[in-house]
Amino acid sequence: MDLLSLYQYFAQFVPIEVLERNHASGAEPDSGAQQLHVDTLSLESDRRLTTISDYLFLGDQDSVLERLRQSDGQLLFVDSDRIDYRSHTDGGVTLSLGVTIAEHYNQSNTDVVSELVIQNRCLETLKFILRCLESDSDESCPSCLHLLDTAEVRFFDARQLNGLIGYTLDFESTGLKD
Repeated sequence: MDLLSLYQYFAQFVPIEVLERNHASGAEPDSGAQQLHVDTLSLESDRRLTTISDYLFLGDQDSVLERLRQSDGQLLFVDSDRIDYRSHTDGGVTLSLGVTIAEHYNQSNTDVVSELVIQNRCLETLKFILRCLESDSDESCPSCLHLLDTAEVRFFDARQLNGLIGYTLDFESTGLKD
């Protein structure tokens, strides 16, 4: 699985209208961006989550932070902090990924119950994505991610980004072929 396939894998959880916003109309005609966009939009998926209103994938740190600040509703953010080359894995490549589901909340609000509802909604969405990852990994899908060992879910708290809260799933995977 290359980065383009990885983008498409997580795009299966995102509504089409959200994916349509991810394509910059100023892309170079021969860059492959237009074809990736067309291919991604044409993918059939019964896993699309209507709660997701923004999809961020890797990218320049400043532009990602700006999009996080401006997001509205629930967002799916896929990030990778490293790609390791190891001889014991298929293709020799292990990818460390973080998949975050987060929403904005009113930081001046002292309503603990409302914040808890947001946290629960984000956690349930992330658990759905994890179940799909586990299912795809168990089926030995050649074009899917293959989870290694354990995954960790941690609280995501980004008060500096207009009060984003949610959860991040951190895991390692094989499947990114070199």
